[in-house]
Amino acid sequence: MTTKPKRSGVSDADRDYMRRLGQYKAEANAEALRVHLSLPPVERLSYSLRMSREHFTAETLDHYLAEDNPVPFYERARELGFLDPSPHP
Repeated sequence: MTTKPKRSGVSDADRDYMRRLGQYKAEANAEALRVHLSLPPVERLSYSLRMSREHFTAETLDHYLAEDNPVPFYERARELGFLDPSPHP
């Protein structure tokens, strides 16, 4: 008696969608990096300092940390079968 391998709950359409999403994200990141690197170093530093002063205050730090928490994303990916079921240490 042969047993069929257990299929994950992820459809081919889901996999294609995630591949396209990753491709679009990589393209957007590459474009942002290209623009950033085209600036002179002094302008890049000035921009970085200005953004730090405007956005990373003591009042907003907790918000940014909570918003950028990747745990729910990875938990969902595990549920859909994109990752191993148990997190690695």
